[in-house]
Amino acid sequence: MRLLCLYFPRLSTTLARRDHRVPRDLPLVLVSGEGDGALVAGASVEAAMAGVAIGMAAGAAKERCPAAAFLPDNANASLEALEQVASILRNRATPFVVIVSREHIAVSLAGLEGRFADEAAAADRLASVAREWSGLDLRAGVGDTMAEACEAARAARRCPVIAPATGAVAEPVAAYDESRRLSATLRFEGHEAAREVRGRLLKQLGRLQLMLDGREESARSLSLELGRRGGRETLVLLSAAPMHSAAEAAQLLASRTGDATFAGVTSLTVAFGRLGPRVRVERLAAPAAARGRAISAPVHPVQRRLLRAG
Repeated sequence: MRLLCLYFPRLSTTLARRDHRVPRDLPLVLVSGEGDGALVAGASVEAAMAGVAIGMAAGAAKERCPAAAFLPDNANASLEALEQVASILRNRATPFVVIVSREHIAVSLAGLEGRFADEAAAADRLASVAREWSGLDLRAGVGDTMAEACEAARAARRCPVIAPATGAVAEPVAAYDESRRLSATLRFEGHEAAREVRGRLLKQLGRLQLMLDGREESARSLSLELGRRGGRETLVLLSAAPMHSAAEAAQLLASRTGDATFAGVTSLTVAFGRLGPRVRVERLAAPAAARGRAISAPVHPVQRRLLRAG
């Protein structure tokens, strides 16, 4: 089963430049966090040429590219743009479409043999559909595995790159399921204090975080279904950025709910929804110091002779 990868280069800065009307020739840097200790989550071509890299501290990025515009990371906007493209492809081609990262979409070509002459024709047509509906720049590549397809897409320019078949078996792409989520249910006697209910909820969020980590996924919504003797209540909390940890979910809860929310609860179902790929920014590792031989001979006489020769 061969896979098609659609790669949207520098999608986050492209969307941020459009949404915030940043001039095309102005370097743009997206940061995750606050202050100079925030991490760079995206950099435009101009900023990258000045030495700005994803994962470095915002303070270091400002030193390397002081003329750049700095904006908050827009991981949610990137994933939503990819979801729109994926939805179009699911409706027009195949349900086996998955968002791989904040810049990549994978499409299984299995079952499309009768609709296209070959893989190159399928890749070109599906890429054209995605480009027409999104208005975004993208590249396409086909390979046996996800890694091969993504590498081919990154190497592509105007036309899709078709990697030679190696016989490697890719992990199958699952059909899209909009209702997919991670959830757990807690039971109470109905007379527990709100603090006790919240404490058990936070522990359950920690268990759900382990499942998120195992799947290398993030979540953009947190829903609570509260059962009381008088009925049921559902709260859906949307996060401003993808959540990867129980601490981020707890912070979202603290900002939207109070102790009165958990008073008299007999059952509580908590669920991470709108699941997507892991998009957490990792700190850039410091490069190892290059080893070199120390110059023991004096260089000034040599420099003076070179100057005279010039």
